[in-house]
Amino acid sequence: MKKVKFLYLAVFLLGFFSSFSQNVRDLGKKSFQDVKNMNEIEPCDISSGESLSYCSEGGNRITYIFDNYILKGIMYQTAFLTRTKAEIELEKEVNDFSVRNNVKPVYSNNQALFYYPSNPLTVSYGLKEYNGTTYLIYYTFLSK
Repeated sequence: MKKVKFLYLAVFLLGFFSSFSQNVRDLGKKSFQDVKNMNEIEPCDISSGESLSYCSEGGNRITYIFDNYILKGIMYQTAFLTRTKAEIELEKEVNDFSVRNNVKPVYSNNQALFYYPSNPLTVSYGLKEYNGTTYLIYYTFLSK
């Protein structure tokens, strides 16, 4: 039953990410240059072959993570004015995701991980400090 629910999760993620140039269907397939060429705006941060970040209003970011120039993960970073507000939202997001998908997270390195051994996708939530801003991180990546 959990495998079926994770399939629903994967379908949900495909729909969620379809509003962006890249989505989870591109994981493991698109190259660094493919991703860069598919976006009409210039990245705000580049680590050649490793990551491309695009910034939006309010300090929010989307980062594409690569391994050997192949897309391995998509990370959404939502900026918060205070760490306390980010922590409250993190707890809410993890609980909502857990209830919506009927799966409990595993906690590691201050991150909530949603992982199924039979599925190549892993979803994680956590907080990150970057240039003085606290971000809520929502990261989907290939775990295999």
